[in-house]
Parts: sequence; C-alpha cells; structure tokens
Amino acid sequence: MPEVNGKIKGVLFDMGSTLLEFENHSWEELDTRSISALYKFLSQSDHRLPDFSEFEKSFRSVLAEYWKTTDQTLEEKPLMHLLELGLLRAGFERNGLNMEQLGRVFYQPIRNQITEYDDAVGVLEWLREKNLALAVVSNSIFPAEYHLEDLRTFGLAPFFQTTLFSSEIGRRKPHPEIFNRALSALSLQPEEVIFVGDRMREDVLGPQQLGIRAVLKHHPKRDYSLGANPMATVKSLRELLPVVERHI
Repeated sequence: MPEVNGKIKGVLFDMGSTLLEFENHSWEELDTRSISALYKFLSQSDHRLPDFSEFEKSFRSVLAEYWKTTDQTLEEKPLMHLLELGLLRAGFERNGLNMEQLGRVFYQPIRNQITEYDDAVGVLEWLREKNLALAVVSNSIFPAEYHLEDLRTFGLAPFFQTTLFSSEIGRRKPHPEIFNRALSALSLQPEEVIFVGDRMREDVLGPQQLGIRAVLKHHPKRDYSLGANPMATVKSLRELLPVVERHI
C-alpha cells in the first residue's frame, strides 16, 4: 500500500494495554478468577451446581473454542452469549437467572486489577488542545457499558467523541467495519487519522488496509513477529506526541 501522508484531524486509540492496562495478570489467571467468582455467586442460589472442576472445565472449553473461531471469522459474540453456553455445557439451567448480574460478577475480578498509564490523561489533554478528534476503537467481548465505566473511573471518558467496541458491532479488528464506523462517527477520511494500539494484526495491519496510518505501542507480552510496518513504534503514550506533532 502506498505511504499515506498529509495532515491529520483525529487519533483513534485501542483501549486495553494502550490507554488502560488490563493484563496485570495473565488472561488464564483472570479467567480462573472470573469463573471462580461466578461459581461462588451461583452457589449462593438455590440452583444445584456441578463440582467446580467440571464447572471450570465447561467454561474454559467454551472460551477456547470461541477464541479459535473468532480469530478466523472476526465475528464477535457478546459476553452474555458465552456465559449462556458455559452454563449450558456445565448442565446448569439459566431459568430465573439475571444474566446482566452474572456478567458483572464475571467481569469484576478483571476490573479489580485494571490500572492506568500515568501519562494517559496528559497526552489526551495535549491532543484535545490541538483540536484533534479522539475515539476509542477496541476489541472486547464485554458490554460497552462496562468499558465506558472503566474509562470514566480513570478520567478518560470526557476526551473521546466516540467509543466503539466489537461486542456491540459484532466484528473484531482487523475487520474494516469497526474502523469505518469510527471514521463515520468522526466524519473523517482514513488519511486524516492515526490509529494507536499494541497489537500488530489488529492495530497496525487492520488500519493500514484502509489507508489509516498506524502507530504501534510496544507491549512486552506481544508477539511482533508478524510482518508489518507501523509509521512509528512507541513505548509510552508520551512518545506519541512528537509523532502526532509532525502530522498536524
């Protein structure tokens, strides 16, 4: 694809490991905590539960199958769908259960260990002062409402004109639909924005397929062997500022 040049009018951000750190523990550990919290919550009801080992095995198999499939199809299913599948596989009747409540129980152990990057607010303030349109474009099985709450908790929500999560769109990055929706929401063209994220396939190759310039925010837990050429690689959000300044 030809190199894209010109002035930008907006910046699109991934959320996890870009604006907020979700991986202060491994996802395997977080799955264990979430499944355990769900089991503990359900054990307080009148429903009969299988042994925890069987319950955990059922949920892990559902999640493993889902991630394998969605990696190929880029189709996103919401958390409630996966919880229903897990309960069904565990032989648990969902009759009378409040699925929204179960979703929050499952998410809480993840939320409890989210941390902020200490330069995020300052960088977003600088970008806003430059009159750049800002958006969040992120993959997640969790409801958008949960993540909006997270962004508000850390004081980031007011900076963004729009927030888009794959759970509400039904397609994951690098599928073009989620990027196109962000561009439409901001009334901008691909060449007028920069995308910032920590994953090569989703956050660099995905945007570049549409003619969006991409900045890779390096993360020590990622595999960057996939060939791609971001316009810049940064180790912190603060390092993004001179990159943006050259294009405004």
